[in-house]
Parts: sequence; C-alpha cells; structure tokens
Amino acid sequence: KGIDDGTVTRLLESLDRESPVAVRDLAIIELLATYGVRGIQVRQLRLDDIEWTENRIRFRPVKRGKLVTQHLTLRVGNSLLAYIRDARPSATPYAEVFLTVRPPFHPLGSSSSLASIIAGRLRQISAHLPEGVSHGAHSFRHAFASRLAGHVPLKHIADMLGHRDLSSAYFYSKVDFTA
Repeated sequence: KGIDDGTVTRLLESLDRESPVAVRDLAIIELLATYGVRGIQVRQLRLDDIEWTENRIRFRPVKRGKLVTQHLTLRVGNSLLAYIRDARPSATPYAEVFLTVRPPFHPLGSSSSLASIIAGRLRQISAHLPEGVSHGAHSFRHAFASRLAGHVPLKHIADMLGHRDLSSAYFYSKVDFTA
C-alpha cells in the first residue's frame, strides 16, 4: 500500500524551506514521490548522478536491478539545487548528496535514518496512514507504481522502478493479472 497523494502534498507544503533540515527533507521527499526510487537509492545518490545540463538524474542499481535514468524535473531539480547550494554542508569529503545535519557530517548511513526522517515529517503533519502503509520510503514507491498502473505499460513501470524482471513490478502496481 502506498501513501496517498493528499498526504504527500500536505507533507511537501508543510516544509518551511528556511531551515536547512527542512530543505534537505524536501529534496528527499520530492525524489521519493517523483521517481518511486528505493530509499537506498536516495541515500546513495551522488553529486555526479545529477546531470544538470542534460536534465537527467541517475539512480544506481540495487537488488540485482538496473540503472535508472530519469528526466530531472524542474521541481526536483530546484529542490536539489536549493539543498546543495544553501543547506548541504560544503566542507566534506563525501560525494553523496544527502548528509546528516549535525557534525561530524556524513552520508545517511542506514535505512532507519531515512525512515526516521519520513516518519518524523508524517508525525509533524499528524498524518494517519492506513493499516499496512509503510511510514518510510517504501510507501512512496508503492504510490508511484500504483499511480502509473492502468495508464502506463507494465514494462515501462518495471523500467522506471529499476526491475530486470517484469513480474517484480506486479507487486507494486497491483496489476490485475487477467488484464
């Protein structure tokens, strides 16, 4: 089950854009909601994975999946730029885009670090997700695939999710197997 669009909208609108933490969290949530990538792909996103002049963004393969290259949307690009330019600690040796907000600065290391960011933001807006909906990054992945199901060929959904095997996308998109 995925997070509903209304909750995503409330979540994005709740971030004040003045606090460096909120600017980082906005960029993270924009990536998850727009591309349906896994949390680990957000945590492992590197500065050189963003191709600004070509308006592309690359997400590295995980779980024997494949590289995902997507169009860098204006909204996501602006969120990433605001974070990198104005909120990301600059004097670090790390190539990963997203870093912790307190020194010593380092990349977000575990799935629990990303999950706690998302869960905290959901609590902040008093979001009540239905039973079975993850309070972490995975709920955005489910929502992304479900939004596309019925409108986009399943092969394209599988490609956008980075799946090598088409059958892996069935789980996320809740596709009617007969159809």
